[in-house]
Amino acid sequence: MNQPHLREPRSKPMSALLLVALLTCGFAAAEEAVKKEALPSGEQVLDWVVEAAGGIEAAEKIKNRMSKGEIEFVGMGLKAPVTVYEAAPRNSYLLLESDAIGAVEEGTNGEIAWENSAIQGPRIKEGAEARRAVRESTFNRDFHWRDHYASAVTEAAEAVEEQMCWRVLVTPKEGRAETWWVEQKSRLVVKRSGTMDHVMGEIKFSAYQGDYREIDGLKIPFLVRTEVLQQQQKITLESVQHNVEIPEGTFDLPEEIQALATKAAE
Repeated sequence: MNQPHLREPRSKPMSALLLVALLTCGFAAAEEAVKKEALPSGEQVLDWVVEAAGGIEAAEKIKNRMSKGEIEFVGMGLKAPVTVYEAAPRNSYLLLESDAIGAVEEGTNGEIAWENSAIQGPRIKEGAEARRAVRESTFNRDFHWRDHYASAVTEAAEAVEEQMCWRVLVTPKEGRAETWWVEQKSRLVVKRSGTMDHVMGEIKFSAYQGDYREIDGLKIPFLVRTEVLQQQQKITLESVQHNVEIPEGTFDLPEEIQALATKAAE
Protein backbone atom coordinates (compact mmCIF):
# COMPACT_ATOMS: atom_id res chain seq x y z
CA MET A 1 0.00 0.00 0.00
CA ASN A 2 1.41 3.33 -0.96
CA GLN A 3 2.09 5.69 1.90
CA PRO A 4 0.70 9.14 1.47
CA HIS A 5 3.32 11.68 0.54
CA LEU A 6 4.25 13.78 3.58
CA ARG A 7 4.94 17.35 2.64
CA GLU A 8 7.79 19.13 4.35
CA PRO A 9 6.46 21.80 6.70
CA ARG A 10 6.85 25.20 5.18
CA SER A 11 8.88 27.67 7.18
CA LYS A 12 6.93 30.62 8.39
CA PRO A 13 7.87 33.91 6.80
CA MET A 14 9.83 36.26 9.04
CA SER A 15 7.63 39.03 10.29
CA ALA A 16 8.44 42.54 9.15
CA LEU A 17 8.74 43.67 12.76
CA LEU A 18 11.29 40.95 13.56
CA LEU A 19 13.27 41.77 10.45
CA VAL A 20 13.34 45.45 11.38
CA ALA A 21 14.40 44.56 14.92
CA LEU A 22 17.29 42.41 13.70
CA LEU A 23 18.42 45.08 11.28
CA THR A 24 18.15 47.73 13.98
CA CYS A 25 20.25 45.64 16.38
CA GLY A 26 22.83 45.19 13.67
CA PHE A 27 22.97 48.91 12.95
CA ALA A 28 23.16 49.72 16.67
CA ALA A 29 26.03 47.29 17.17
CA ALA A 30 27.83 48.73 14.19
CA GLU A 31 27.23 52.27 15.42
CA GLU A 32 28.56 51.34 18.88
CA ALA A 33 31.65 49.77 17.30
CA VAL A 34 32.25 52.97 15.30
CA LYS A 35 31.90 55.05 18.46
CA LYS A 36 34.43 52.92 20.34
CA GLU A 37 36.80 52.99 17.38
CA ALA A 38 36.56 56.79 17.31
CA LEU A 39 37.62 57.09 20.96
CA PRO A 40 41.29 57.82 21.65
CA SER A 41 43.15 54.98 23.34
CA GLY A 42 43.60 55.03 27.08
CA GLU A 43 47.36 55.32 26.64
CA GLN A 44 46.91 58.34 24.40
CA VAL A 45 44.58 60.04 26.90
CA LEU A 46 47.02 59.56 29.79
CA ASP A 47 49.87 60.88 27.67
CA TRP A 48 47.74 63.95 27.00
CA VAL A 49 47.22 64.31 30.75
CA VAL A 50 50.98 64.30 31.31
CA GLU A 51 51.49 66.95 28.64
CA ALA A 52 48.60 69.13 29.87
CA ALA A 53 49.80 68.94 33.48
CA GLY A 54 53.19 70.34 32.50
CA GLY A 55 55.16 67.48 31.00
CA ILE A 56 57.83 65.14 32.33
CA GLU A 57 60.67 67.64 31.88
CA ALA A 58 59.00 70.15 34.22
CA ALA A 59 58.03 67.41 36.68
CA GLU A 60 61.61 66.12 36.90
CA LYS A 61 62.73 69.52 38.23
CA ILE A 62 60.43 69.19 41.25
CA LYS A 63 61.77 67.10 44.14
CA ASN A 64 59.34 67.96 46.92
CA ARG A 65 56.12 69.85 47.59
CA MET A 66 54.55 71.62 50.57
CA SER A 67 50.82 72.37 50.34
CA LYS A 68 48.76 74.32 52.86
CA GLY A 69 45.04 74.89 52.95
CA GLU A 70 41.80 74.07 54.66
CA ILE A 71 39.77 70.89 54.93
CA GLU A 72 36.02 71.09 55.35
CA PHE A 73 33.81 68.21 56.46
CA VAL A 74 30.75 69.23 54.47
CA GLY A 75 27.49 69.10 56.40
CA MET A 76 29.21 68.86 59.78
CA GLY A 77 30.15 72.51 60.14
CA LEU A 78 33.76 71.49 60.74
CA LYS A 79 36.77 73.15 59.11
CA ALA A 80 40.45 72.80 59.96
CA PRO A 81 43.84 73.86 58.57
CA VAL A 82 45.78 71.13 56.79
CA THR A 83 49.42 70.86 55.75
CA VAL A 84 50.81 68.23 53.38
CA TYR A 85 54.48 67.47 52.70
CA GLU A 86 55.51 65.23 49.78
CA ALA A 87 58.97 64.26 48.58
CA ALA A 88 60.65 61.82 46.23
CA PRO A 89 60.72 58.94 46.07
CA ARG A 90 57.72 57.83 48.23
CA ASN A 91 57.46 60.10 51.27
CA SER A 92 54.36 61.88 52.49
CA TYR A 93 53.05 63.48 55.67
CA LEU A 94 49.68 65.11 56.36
CA LEU A 95 48.78 67.10 59.46
CA LEU A 96 45.27 68.27 60.29
CA GLU A 97 44.78 70.30 63.46
CA SER A 98 41.31 70.90 64.86
CA ASP A 99 40.03 72.13 68.21
CA ALA A 100 36.99 69.88 67.75
CA ILE A 101 38.69 66.54 66.98
CA GLY A 102 42.33 67.17 67.88
CA ALA A 103 45.29 66.45 65.62
CA VAL A 104 45.15 63.91 62.79
CA GLU A 105 48.37 62.70 61.16
CA GLU A 106 49.10 60.20 58.42
CA GLY A 107 52.06 59.44 56.23
CA THR A 108 54.52 57.02 54.68
CA ASN A 109 58.27 56.73 54.72
CA GLY A 110 58.29 54.67 51.53
CA GLU A 111 57.89 51.38 53.38
CA ILE A 112 55.47 51.85 56.27
CA ALA A 113 52.11 53.62 55.91
CA TRP A 114 50.47 54.83 59.10
CA GLU A 115 47.94 57.15 60.70
CA ASN A 116 47.47 58.63 64.16
CA SER A 117 44.58 60.60 65.62
CA ALA A 118 43.32 61.71 68.99
CA ILE A 119 40.12 59.74 68.39
CA GLN A 120 41.43 56.39 67.07
CA GLY A 121 45.04 56.43 68.24
CA PRO A 122 48.09 55.19 66.30
CA ARG A 123 47.73 52.56 63.57
CA ILE A 124 50.02 50.96 60.99
CA LYS A 125 48.26 50.21 57.72
CA GLU A 126 48.52 46.63 56.50
CA GLY A 127 47.95 44.54 53.38
CA ALA A 128 46.29 46.08 50.35
CA GLU A 129 45.58 49.30 52.26
CA ALA A 130 49.28 49.78 53.01
CA ARG A 131 50.37 48.94 49.47
CA ARG A 132 47.91 51.47 48.06
CA ALA A 133 49.09 54.18 50.48
CA VAL A 134 52.74 53.64 49.55
CA ARG A 135 51.90 53.61 45.83
CA GLU A 136 49.84 56.79 46.17
CA SER A 137 52.75 58.49 47.94
CA THR A 138 55.04 58.01 44.94
CA PHE A 139 56.04 61.57 44.07
CA ASN A 140 54.67 62.85 40.74
CA ARG A 141 53.41 59.32 40.05
CA ASP A 142 51.05 60.20 37.20
CA PHE A 143 53.84 61.73 35.11
CA HIS A 144 55.39 58.26 34.94
CA TRP A 145 52.12 56.34 34.73
CA ARG A 146 53.57 53.48 32.66
CA ASP A 147 55.81 52.55 35.61
CA HIS A 148 52.80 52.09 37.88
CA TYR A 149 49.83 51.10 35.72
CA ALA A 150 49.40 47.93 33.70
CA SER A 151 46.71 49.22 31.35
CA ALA A 152 44.47 52.15 30.46
CA VAL A 153 41.28 51.67 28.43
CA THR A 154 39.02 54.46 27.21
CA GLU A 155 35.48 53.25 27.84
CA ALA A 156 33.30 56.18 26.77
CA ALA A 157 32.87 59.90 26.30
CA GLU A 158 30.56 61.37 28.93
CA ALA A 159 29.96 64.53 30.94
CA VAL A 160 31.03 65.22 34.52
CA GLU A 161 29.40 68.32 35.95
CA GLU A 162 28.78 69.66 32.42
CA GLN A 163 32.37 69.02 31.36
CA MET A 164 32.73 66.59 28.46
CA CYS A 165 35.26 63.93 29.40
CA TRP A 166 36.87 60.70 28.34
CA ARG A 167 36.16 57.95 30.87
CA VAL A 168 39.26 55.78 31.24
CA LEU A 169 39.60 52.55 33.22
CA VAL A 170 43.10 52.58 34.73
CA THR A 171 44.49 49.36 36.23
CA PRO A 172 47.61 49.53 38.42
CA LYS A 173 50.24 46.81 38.26
CA GLU A 174 49.13 45.90 41.77
CA GLY A 175 45.78 46.72 43.34
CA ARG A 176 42.29 47.67 42.27
CA ALA A 177 41.39 49.41 39.04
CA GLU A 178 40.15 53.00 39.10
CA THR A 179 38.07 55.06 36.70
CA TRP A 180 39.41 58.46 35.67
CA TRP A 181 37.49 61.19 33.88
CA VAL A 182 39.73 63.39 31.73
CA GLU A 183 38.18 66.66 30.56
CA GLN A 184 38.44 66.84 26.79
CA LYS A 185 39.17 70.56 26.53
CA SER A 186 41.84 70.93 29.24
CA ARG A 187 42.98 67.28 29.10
CA LEU A 188 43.25 67.28 32.90
CA VAL A 189 41.79 64.75 35.33
CA VAL A 190 38.59 66.09 36.88
CA LYS A 191 37.33 62.97 38.66
CA ARG A 192 38.59 59.63 39.96
CA SER A 193 36.54 56.85 41.48
CA GLY A 194 37.03 53.30 42.66
CA THR A 195 37.11 51.02 45.68
CA MET A 196 39.83 51.18 48.30
CA ASP A 197 40.74 48.66 50.97
CA HIS A 198 40.49 49.94 54.53
CA VAL A 199 40.57 48.51 58.03
CA MET A 200 36.76 49.00 57.94
CA GLY A 201 36.47 46.96 54.73
CA GLU A 202 36.04 47.82 51.06
CA ILE A 203 35.07 51.48 50.65
CA LYS A 204 33.90 53.16 47.45
CA PHE A 205 35.11 56.69 46.80
CA SER A 206 34.88 59.50 44.28
CA ALA A 207 37.29 62.43 44.15
CA TYR A 208 36.61 65.56 42.09
CA GLN A 209 39.58 67.78 41.15
CA GLY A 210 39.35 71.36 39.97
CA ASP A 211 40.64 74.93 40.12
CA TYR A 212 43.92 73.94 38.45
CA ARG A 213 46.70 76.52 38.78
CA GLU A 214 50.17 76.56 37.28
CA ILE A 215 52.95 76.38 39.87
CA ASP A 216 56.53 76.10 38.60
CA GLY A 217 55.31 74.79 35.26
CA LEU A 218 52.95 72.14 36.71
CA LYS A 219 49.14 72.25 36.83
CA ILE A 220 48.05 71.61 40.43
CA PRO A 221 44.40 71.15 41.54
CA PHE A 222 43.67 73.65 44.31
CA LEU A 223 40.26 72.10 45.01
CA VAL A 224 39.65 68.42 45.76
CA ARG A 225 36.22 67.22 46.85
CA THR A 226 36.01 63.61 48.06
CA GLU A 227 32.89 61.54 48.63
CA VAL A 228 33.35 58.56 50.96
CA LEU A 229 30.70 56.65 52.94
CA GLN A 230 28.05 59.24 52.02
CA GLN A 231 30.21 61.98 53.51
CA GLN A 232 31.94 64.81 51.69
CA GLN A 233 35.32 66.30 52.43
CA LYS A 234 36.60 69.35 50.61
CA ILE A 235 40.23 70.43 50.59
CA THR A 236 40.88 73.97 49.37
CA LEU A 237 44.56 74.82 48.99
CA GLU A 238 45.88 78.27 49.76
CA SER A 239 49.50 77.76 48.74
CA VAL A 240 51.75 75.22 47.01
CA GLN A 241 55.54 75.47 47.12
CA HIS A 242 58.14 73.28 45.42
CA ASN A 243 61.71 72.39 46.30
CA VAL A 244 61.38 73.82 49.80
CA GLU A 245 63.42 73.03 52.89
CA ILE A 246 61.31 70.42 54.65
CA PRO A 247 61.79 70.26 58.44
CA GLU A 248 64.16 67.50 59.47
CA GLY A 249 62.38 64.36 60.63
CA THR A 250 59.10 65.16 58.88
CA PHE A 251 58.92 61.72 57.28
CA ASP A 252 60.27 59.80 60.28
CA LEU A 253 57.87 57.48 62.06
CA PRO A 254 56.33 59.10 65.17
CA GLU A 255 57.25 57.46 68.47
CA GLU A 256 53.85 55.76 68.81
CA ILE A 257 54.11 54.31 65.29
CA GLN A 258 57.73 53.25 65.79
CA ALA A 259 56.67 51.42 68.94
CA LEU A 260 53.99 49.53 67.00
CA ALA A 261 56.48 48.67 64.25
CA THR A 262 59.01 47.38 66.79
CA LYS A 263 56.36 45.30 68.53
CA ALA A 264 55.21 43.82 65.22
CA ALA A 265 58.79 42.93 64.28
CA GLU A 266 59.25 41.12 67.59
